[in-house]
Amino acid sequence: MSRLRLALLGLLSALALAACGAQPLASWPGLAVDQELAYVAYNNQVVAVNLADGKKRWSFPPEGGRGGDVFLADPAVGADVVVVGSEGPLSSYSGAVFGLNRADGAERWCLALDSRARDRLTTATADCPLAPGATQAGLFGIMPPEDNRVIAGIALADGVAYVAAANQRVYALDALTGEVLWTQLVSRHPIWATPVVAGDRLYIASLDHVLYARDRATGNPLWEKDLGGMLAGSPALVDDVLYIGTYNKEVVALDVSGREPVEKWRATAENAVWGGPQVKDGVVYFSDLSGGLYAVDAATGAQKWRVTPGGMLRASPAIAGDLLFIGDKDGRLHARRLTDGSEAWTREVAGGGQLYASPLVLPEAGLVLVAPYQGSNWLVIYNTAGNEPRAFAPSQ
Repeated sequence: MSRLRLALLGLLSALALAACGAQPLASWPGLAVDQELAYVAYNNQVVAVNLADGKKRWSFPPEGGRGGDVFLADPAVGADVVVVGSEGPLSSYSGAVFGLNRADGAERWCLALDSRARDRLTTATADCPLAPGATQAGLFGIMPPEDNRVIAGIALADGVAYVAAANQRVYALDALTGEVLWTQLVSRHPIWATPVVAGDRLYIASLDHVLYARDRATGNPLWEKDLGGMLAGSPALVDDVLYIGTYNKEVVALDVSGREPVEKWRATAENAVWGGPQVKDGVVYFSDLSGGLYAVDAATGAQKWRVTPGGMLRASPAIAGDLLFIGDKDGRLHARRLTDGSEAWTREVAGGGQLYASPLVLPEAGLVLVAPYQGSNWLVIYNTAGNEPRAFAPSQ
């Protein structure tokens, strides 16, 4: 990580408490999981880790691989393919998208989001074509000042990968081949939230304060709604109602069943809401950057409880059974009861580090996964009782 990025991450709490408009950073690991493997995107690698024993199955790129790209966005996992986005080499803002074999991590395809990425990643044995509408170098090889990183997690549905980039574009790609099905310039500022796929619609939250609804087949606009604050986290969609947090210290509920969205309520938080909400049994759960964890009524927005488990909370909560799991800036994983927010257990993450990334749960397997930032482990797996931790470190 660059010194600038590390310094800015250290200032994140102070910026949040001041409720300023500075754009957030995404420097913690990306994480995805299926029933067999966890996929961690961190620094210059994407690693597949066996859930059973915490051992590495494969890594991408291979040792000495090309490009030097940094991977931090949440991957998307299909039956045969893993789709990952990069930021390009450190401080280059020159991203690309890759399709990998799920079984062994071998590269299936590559798509460059600007001409620097194409030139960097195209070799005698591997091609990385330029995406439609991509930034290209101008006179004397000078690139326009555009941010072509992939920071948002990738959404995958029915064989199509939806990639939202910091260049304000969304790309719909055939996940197996990388073919570009469509691309659209969607927002006026970077997109850092994973798109949400629902029926024939795609919902996209942007740092320009706007929630966009697009036609999933074409990318054409359906509607847009300015919510008054930066949208850095993905919305939750339940029964045609979208719940989304804003940097304006609110969670907003929108009925999206009709041609235009209808606002149902706004629930106030004490600070900016970065992570996406979770919804279960008529209750919306979310966190804010001052460390508050909330439960509100999904129909009315009325607060049921609020607790402060520990340090700053950036992540989205995860739910399994009657427990909610969330990690904090101080490196603690908290398990809280859904009924009243009371503590079930708390663990200092094995190997240290900070828990900015959202935890993932496998309820059937009884597992909770976290990807620490700046710890000695890239992945730590607990059971839902907080015991039997298994860890993966890059040296393994």
